[in-house]
Amino acid sequence: MTRFMPTIRIKSGQQREYADRVQLKIGLARGGGAYRLDGPVSQAGSACERMQFYLDERRIDADAGLLVFQGWAAIAGPQPAAQKIDLFLTSAAGELELDVYQRPRPDVLEAHPQISHLYCGFYTMIDLSELQEEGYGLSIGIRDGECRRVAFPGQLVVSELELQKKIKLMRECELEQDQPRWFETAQSFFLHEQVTALDPDPYSAEYREQQLQLYYRLTDKDRYDSKQAEVIGHDISGFLDPRPFPCCTGYLEHIGNHLLQAGHIFRELGLREGDAVLEYGAGCGFLTLLLAASGLDVSAVDINPDCIQIINTNASRRGLQIATQAGEFGEAPAGKGPFDAILFFESFHHCLDFEAVLDGFHDRLKDGGSLVFACEPVSEGFPKPWGLRLDGQSVFEIVTKGWLELGFREDFFYELLSRHGWAAEKHDFADIPPIFIATRAV
Repeated sequence: MTRFMPTIRIKSGQQREYADRVQLKIGLARGGGAYRLDGPVSQAGSACERMQFYLDERRIDADAGLLVFQGWAAIAGPQPAAQKIDLFLTSAAGELELDVYQRPRPDVLEAHPQISHLYCGFYTMIDLSELQEEGYGLSIGIRDGECRRVAFPGQLVVSELELQKKIKLMRECELEQDQPRWFETAQSFFLHEQVTALDPDPYSAEYREQQLQLYYRLTDKDRYDSKQAEVIGHDISGFLDPRPFPCCTGYLEHIGNHLLQAGHIFRELGLREGDAVLEYGAGCGFLTLLLAASGLDVSAVDINPDCIQIINTNASRRGLQIATQAGEFGEAPAGKGPFDAILFFESFHHCLDFEAVLDGFHDRLKDGGSLVFACEPVSEGFPKPWGLRLDGQSVFEIVTKGWLELGFREDFFYELLSRHGWAAEKHDFADIPPIFIATRAV
């Protein structure tokens, strides 16, 4: 049975300095049951009085060959300056830093009101093949650094058979046009990637190749070609007026989310009637047509010719003028530009060569123009600088359509833009993902 989780190797002699000197080592037998461990911190001078470590699940997944841990850590005394929890598995072979998924645990705070500070809930796993002896230990440490709280929705899927079952169920939901059940299934699982094994330089060819190898394993392809992978056939008639996308889905919550997103984008663009805007990855033209109807000079680029035909047909029926091109990121309709704004709406995450694309936009924008990234998967909690997203919805799109579904950690995204001459500001909203607006760095 094929596994999607790479083998985890124990490295000997791993050590880490903890700035706040908080570390607690605990030993575990190989038996079952839950463990509650409570003890003083191991280093003097810490602001914390005691740390409590509770392991409320320790199970062996024999089919996957994994030992899975789930639990929480709490601290008694003043809240430390630390921002991240580390877990290590120790054995005679050495010490291994584990990939940790962190999330809030309000249930623990409710059940244990005496806890002064709950640090986090966690979920981690270890390859059973690495545990050759009967005894092993877990070491928990808390250190300074920006928090990387990564939600772990539902079931960890590590085998090809498990993934096929999830994908099959989601395909059935698509055929039955049962979008609520499709989203419910998508949110019920995720794949694991050993992020501690990634090349430390996210701009390196080695890091990029690691992400492509993961893509090849999921898609059963041996290369990524955007013109082949990102283009799928559409029943064009199903996206035309009077029921264009997203109204044609019939899923009111999904439609409402798109309308909310469009409203916030319009408010934040800072454009006036007659300004020129270029939208990349325009899809079926939901936002494109609204921009044109609002008096903007709109150009649209999408890699899918069917999408361009849908935009052109609906624009003609509405009496709108939109310059379109079936092309890739960085291209533009002939004779158009420079622009007051270049816009990505849920599309930049399909761009593999994002560094070259960002460099090219300096020549396409007017002085004072803006580069807008709306509702893209950029978050503080993304577990790696950039790469494939492994939540259920993204994995479904990767496996069934061959799409490249990337995500970006927020600090890396800012650094990436700065590296290519852009200064960005983040606009947060309560009900939609953030919008990042970049201008040329001074």
